Amino acid sequence: MTPDKALTVPLITKRGLWFDLRGAIGFFALIPCVLIALFSRPVAPEGSWLDTVLDTLGWGAFLGGIMVRVWATLYLGGRKEKELVTDGPYSICRNPLYVGSFLIALSIGLMLQSLTFSVGLALAVIAYARGTVPAEEKLLHEKFKEEFVKYCQQVPRFWPRLSHFHTANVIEVRVKGLRIEFARLAVLIWLPALLEILALFRIQPWWPHLFTLW
Repeated sequence: MTPDKALTVPLITKRGLWFDLRGAIGFFALIPCVLIALFSRPVAPEGSWLDTVLDTLGWGAFLGGIMVRVWATLYLGGRKEKELVTDGPYSICRNPLYVGSFLIALSIGLMLQSLTFSVGLALAVIAYARGTVPAEEKLLHEKFKEEFVKYCQQVPRFWPRLSHFHTANVIEVRVKGLRIEFARLAVLIWLPALLEILALFRIQPWWPHLFTLW
């Protein structure tokens, strides 16, 4: 069998400075997009049908992202480098945690109603994934050899293949991994409220609207 092309790592062959600082780099790269979003008007007038649609989609993406991350953590939960997890969400997608994070990122753009921010955020998420996922898969390939190669051939990296879903009747849940994930989500759960407050500020006549970009 021919190894999955996704295992080719053109820039990163091991965890290094980029991998360790990936979160901070993404955060600072988004600062210009955040400023443009904050000091521009929302796409839709408050209370309009478009405003309702965008808010609904934003909430759907946010809750969906949270659910996907919790679901993936129930199966993974600290086993990532000890065994190859291939059931549950990992039977339809190799990186469900990243899929959940992407949905949460998408929800931010929808709730902020800023096309500029959404595009910037999408580029940051793509750069983050391209910089970290190949490095992680390189390590998994070195550890699990042909087992991981076969897994990559059957399961897509990001886009879920629902027809491949399978799971055991009983799974072992690692409490430590679940606790770490809940600690992260405890911070994120305040995000919609913060975005709603920012949206209220942005529609006020006294709020500085410095940009005409969406």
